[in-house]
Amino acid sequence: MAMNNPRREDLPDPGLDRLLDAAARDLRQYTDHGWARARGSLLTALATAVRPGRPVLARHPHGEFHVSTTVLRGVLRQALAEEDGGTLLSVAFDVDEHDLLTAVTAEVSARFGTPLIPAAERLRSTAREAVRGALGEVTPTEDAIRVHVVFTDVHRARD
Repeated sequence: MAMNNPRREDLPDPGLDRLLDAAARDLRQYTDHGWARARGSLLTALATAVRPGRPVLARHPHGEFHVSTTVLRGVLRQALAEEDGGTLLSVAFDVDEHDLLTAVTAEVSARFGTPLIPAAERLRSTAREAVRGALGEVTPTEDAIRVHVVFTDVHRARD
């Protein structure tokens, strides 16, 4: 009978198992009232946990590589923060089965009194430029990546 000799790094960490057992035991002790007290901090911890992003194909002169949508989100947040008239609230990406980015949807809060059509055009142009800067020349034409700007809120101008 053949036996596999697992490598040490492939074996489960007994310390981690003990920690998970203790956490599960503590959670089982919560009543509904205790759960209500713990709920907020648990949800905050979950919301700030690392979220994996979808890989998006990118290209530079030496070949292809992938960029995470998490990285693209940061690139867009930084680029659009410098635009006058709108504050980025959220961003979503559409990626096809070949890992090509096909669309970006930016949810924006407009500053009160901002003409929306010119602001949307500036935001769309800045977003497209930022994405092309991060991904390189993956798309054959400038219009291959659709950028949607959706105004969902209005805010006052900061003094």
